[in-house]
Amino acid sequence: MLAMHFDRGYEPARAIRYYLQAAENANSRYAGREALSLATRGLQLLQMVPSSPESVDSELCLQIALGNALMSARGLGSGDVNQAFSRARELFQQMSNSQRSGKRTLLFSALYGLWNYRWVRAEHAAARELAEQLLQLAGTEQDVSLLSQAHHSLGLTMMDHGEFAGALEHLDQAGDVMSRCFAAVTKWHLGYPDQALKDVEETLARALETKNPEKCIFAYQGAAQVHMARRENEKALDRAQSALDLALHHGLVEQWVAPMKG
Repeated sequence: MLAMHFDRGYEPARAIRYYLQAAENANSRYAGREALSLATRGLQLLQMVPSSPESVDSELCLQIALGNALMSARGLGSGDVNQAFSRARELFQQMSNSQRSGKRTLLFSALYGLWNYRWVRAEHAAARELAEQLLQLAGTEQDVSLLSQAHHSLGLTMMDHGEFAGALEHLDQAGDVMSRCFAAVTKWHLGYPDQALKDVEETLARALETKNPEKCIFAYQGAAQVHMARRENEKALDRAQSALDLALHHGLVEQWVAPMKG
C-alpha cells in the first residue's frame, strides 16, 4: 500500500523502497507472481530517478528480488532468471571497493541464482564454476547460512558429475532438508541402500515436525527417489503423491514440482 501510495503521488524514489520491501516479503511467502509484479514496477520507476550510488543499490536488490520471483513463477530454467541475476552480478562488479563493503551477501545471492539456473539446465561445467565461487565467497564471509548454501550447491554439482564421495561430504556439511535428501540418494549410489532409506525417512519425519510446506514437499520427493531406486514402487508412488498433494494445497506446484521450465 505504501509503494502504491508514493507511486501515485509521483514520488518514485520513496515508492521504489517499498516496492522492494513488498517484493522481498512476497518472495518469502512463496507468492512469486506478486513478487514479480512488484519488483518489475520498482525497476520501471528506477528509470525516473537520477543515477546515483543509492539507485544502483536499489537496482541490485530489485534484480535479485526479480530473479527469485522468476524462479518461482516461471521456473529455475527460465532465460529471464539468468538475465536478472546476471544483471545483479554486473551491477556489483561495477561498484568500487568501498561501495562493495557489506554487500557481498548480495553478490552471493546473485551467484546462487545463477547456479540454480545452470544446474537445472544441466550446464555442468558452468554450475561447477559457480558452486566453487559460492564456497570461496561464503568462506571469506564466514557466514554459516551462506556456507550451508555453498556446500549444498557444490555437493549437488559433484553428484551430477558422479563424484559421490565428495558430494556426500559437502551435502553432509550443508545439513538442510534438501541436502539431507540428496545425501541419502548419494548413499544409495555408493552402495548403502539401507542407510539411504533410514536417513531419508528420518529427514522426512523431521520435516513433517516443522510443518513447513517447502521442507515437507522436498522431503517427500527425496523419499520417493530413494524408494524408486530401491524398486519399492508402491512406497515411491505414495511419497510422490503426498508431495504433489501438499504442493497443490499450498500453491507450490510451479516452484517444486515443475521447476525445470525453460
